[in-house]
Amino acid sequence: MTIEENRKSALRLFDENIIKYIVGDLELLDTIQPQSNGNSCAVPTAMLILGALEFIGFLIIEKGRLGNAEDNITIAIKHGNYFPATYSDSVVKTLAHTYRHGLMHSFFPQQRSDQVFGIHKSDNRKLFETFDKTGDSVISLNANVLSDDFKQYVNNLYIEIERTSDAYLLANIANAFKHRYSESLVTLSSTTTETTIAPGVTRQK
Repeated sequence: MTIEENRKSALRLFDENIIKYIVGDLELLDTIQPQSNGNSCAVPTAMLILGALEFIGFLIIEKGRLGNAEDNITIAIKHGNYFPATYSDSVVKTLAHTYRHGLMHSFFPQQRSDQVFGIHKSDNRKLFETFDKTGDSVISLNANVLSDDFKQYVNNLYIEIERTSDAYLLANIANAFKHRYSESLVTLSSTTTETTIAPGVTRQK
């Protein structure tokens, strides 16, 4: 495929899947805040973002593999330096290991014998805040900041895809998606219900 054909495929992937469903769902989750709802859906918010970063990392690296969660998340976050400088190597490792693995497998962050980790939403602009809870120092991920940074990242990556002359990046995205999924739509719709499925599981007739 030519560079422009790969660009078109990559942009279609972002338009029809990443922006419509991932960012679309995230924007709904962002409306759920502790001040107005009591609960904040901080865990589902972080789950969505970290799962999406794992998927994006798989797309942008040559011969990427789904299931390489930590590597894929690291590759995604480091690409283009679109995340703020606060996302250091140690922070990325904490997000990928402590939060991604913990949330996906047990709904809560993984814990260490010497450190308690939590998750919350607040108006504070720090990615991590420290709280004292029953005598323990809790390092807590602010899902609001993670969400804002992720949405800006997706926007910057989309602009890069629109403008880049990097044929390898465009080919990686187009080929990874094509080899993993078919060229069909992500949803099956009727007049009463809509179900979201993995992209390309069924072919459009």
